[in-house]
Amino acid sequence: MARILIVDDEPIYRRCLEHALSRHGYEVDTADTPASAVESILRSHPDLMICDWYLGAGVTGLDVRDAIGDVSLKSIAITGMTDLSLLEQASDAFDSLLFKPFTIEQLLKLVDATLAEGSNKIADKVIVESTGTTE
Repeated sequence: MARILIVDDEPIYRRCLEHALSRHGYEVDTADTPASAVESILRSHPDLMICDWYLGAGVTGLDVRDAIGDVSLKSIAITGMTDLSLLEQASDAFDSLLFKPFTIEQLLKLVDATLAEGSNKIADKVIVESTGTTE
C-alpha cells in the first residue's frame, strides 16, 4: 500500500487524518513544519503528501513544496479558505485541492485518484468542494 505524509500544524487534524488513512491500509507519517516534512520525505520516501494550506505564522503549503523541491512527489493541499485565487497559487505545486469541511470518504476518493494520476497540472486535478461534488 502507498505511504502518505501528512503535514499540518494542528496535532488533532494530523492524528485524525493519520488514523483514518491508516485504517484504510495506508502507511502514514506526519510532520508539522516544512523542515520536518523534508526530514520525513528523505527518511521514508512517501508516495503522496497531504498538506494543510495554512500552517500558521505565515507559513503555507507553498513553503512546504518549496522546501521539498521534489516536484514529482504527488500532493494534495487541504484548506478551509474559499478564495478561488488559491487555485492559481496552488496550480503548479499541488496535484489536488480539498476544501474543508470534507468527509473521510471524499478524502479517500481524492487520495486514490491523485495516486492514480500521472500529471502535475491543475487542469488535471480532482477538486472536491465542501459540497462534496467533484469536477
